[in-house]
Amino acid sequence: MQAFKRSQRGLEFYGDVKQKVVKLMYELMQLNGLEAVIHLLRILQLLTTTKDYHCISHNEYIDPFRKDQTDRMSSVYEYILKNYRKKIHLNELADLLCMTPSSFSRYFATVNNKGFAKFISELRIKHACKLLTETDLSVAVISEKSGFKTLSNFNKQFKDEMKKKPSDYKKEFLGI
Repeated sequence: MQAFKRSQRGLEFYGDVKQKVVKLMYELMQLNGLEAVIHLLRILQLLTTTKDYHCISHNEYIDPFRKDQTDRMSSVYEYILKNYRKKIHLNELADLLCMTPSSFSRYFATVNNKGFAKFISELRIKHACKLLTETDLSVAVISEKSGFKTLSNFNKQFKDEMKKKPSDYKKEFLGI
């Protein structure tokens, strides 16, 4: 347990233990299943027993989110991830947390450092990027599958977020 407490300040390892851990990490990438777990435990054992480290920070990491707060937002994120391809009304999410829509909107912005509409737009754009790079679907179909009501709105929001048109994004990704 003491090792976990120390790690809250961030640790930088040096010397022989650092070299051994780097070698073991490369080996770990080649392993699967129980062998990988055992190998990982060897690495952790090395890190917890060495004195060849120093703390990066003078202060412990303090989680800015309280457990009850993250539990509340979990249900919101889950709902958003299931429904972002269709229109989500703010009052639906506010009801999940027993809040008014305006209270929920302020709370959401505080927790996420961005408003609800921006959050949804970014999520939809990320989904569109995935479809652009992994499928041969047209931009119009991708727009629809990502939850945008009109192609022009999709193109505008995509360009605002990604700084290029969807077709250019796909060409650049594919190296065309």
